[in-house]
Amino acid sequence: MHHQRGKDRQQLFLTSLDQMVEKDSWARLVDLFVDALPIHEMGFTHTRLNKEGNLPYHPADLFKLLLYGYRHAIRSANKLADACKINVEVMWLLKGLRPSARTINYFRANNGEAIEKAHQHFVRLLQEWSLIEGQTVALDGTKIRAQNSLKRNFNARKIRRHLEYIDGKMSDYLAQLDDLDEERPTPKRKRERKELTQKIDQLQARREAYEDLAEQVEASPDGQLSLSDPEARAVILHRNIVEVGYNLQAIIDERYKLVVDIFCAGVNDVGALARGSKRVQQVLKRKFIDLLADAGYHHGAELAYAERRGVRPFVAPRRNPPQKEKGFRKEDFLYNPADDTYRCPAQKLLTPELTFRRISSQRSYRVRRYGTPHC
Repeated sequence: MHHQRGKDRQQLFLTSLDQMVEKDSWARLVDLFVDALPIHEMGFTHTRLNKEGNLPYHPADLFKLLLYGYRHAIRSANKLADACKINVEVMWLLKGLRPSARTINYFRANNGEAIEKAHQHFVRLLQEWSLIEGQTVALDGTKIRAQNSLKRNFNARKIRRHLEYIDGKMSDYLAQLDDLDEERPTPKRKRERKELTQKIDQLQARREAYEDLAEQVEASPDGQLSLSDPEARAVILHRNIVEVGYNLQAIIDERYKLVVDIFCAGVNDVGALARGSKRVQQVLKRKFIDLLADAGYHHGAELAYAERRGVRPFVAPRRNPPQKEKGFRKEDFLYNPADDTYRCPAQKLLTPELTFRRISSQRSYRVRRYGTPHC
């Protein structure tokens, strides 16, 4: 019995790339979708050619490569560049083009807004095909890591700690210089003095760099600065472990659970409800939408903003943490509106004793005090 044998590698065979790609391949769907997009109107770079310089790759070809890579979990620019050489479907999709990893990186970095518009265009197509209803959507978030280490993420507290350390080291070095000045000069002492002077100069340069970072942190709206990935922030991923990453928010349609929109929020979910309600209206071109969210999005101002825009928020209320201190809560007292009295946990009757009004620059309110002679 013999094993199966392959073809001779030197044998010639007449087969086109199109014949090597399956009819139901994902690559064919990507090709049709991108070719139907108004690439120039979406703001992709290099849609028009310059008279000078090398010919650039067409943005539609590079966008096809990105979409194909996302579908097959190929996100690295180096791996995408390798796929152009070894993957038959990618060869077919790009018609044999082989962009470098740097070209792919530049395209992805410089066309973020255009890629977002392409996603919105796709969502509206799904609306036309009745795959997205747009009446009820849900908002939720997840934390993902960024390509930015904690060492390159700064806030005011971290910078202040670095400056205090530098000031302490400089004081030590200056004190050592003073001691050397009091001693008799020798070649060894001169060498030590030169080394200390160099260290002080290095610390001074570091101090100026941190002062510059402090100005950037102060100008940042959330008080954070990431050097490698400017949009990344220090977030709690899981089990109180802090990493530099993104708080990624997704809006999902109710009918077939398809993604309507994705955006990055701040460190936590508070503040994302208003932004999400505004974005979902812009993407779906609808005003009245029901928006579901968990208790992490519960914030009075955010709820009011969404309602003013026509979005009905259905958000779970926040649960009060268990109170360890002694005393009673308002819920422990039973109110009787008929005679305006309260029944305390000890089953004693509390009647109104005093009513007064407080007026401040921001608001005014009435205070009524209840009491009982039994305690």
